[in-house]
Amino acid sequence: MTWSPNKETKMRRLVDIGFTLVKLATSEKVFVQFDDNLKSQIILLTNDLKITPN
Repeated sequence: MTWSPNKETKMRRLVDIGFTLVKLATSEKVFVQFDDNLKSQIILLTNDLKITPN
């Protein structure tokens, strides 16, 4: 059995980014370029996952 993280969670966002990266990596394009939307998603998730010290 497999499951996916619930929508609107950080882990779901990570899974979605991962799937997008797999699609890019397996495409027939010689040169892969991240679009602005993907870059924004990665930056936002990275910032949301940072742990701030107390």
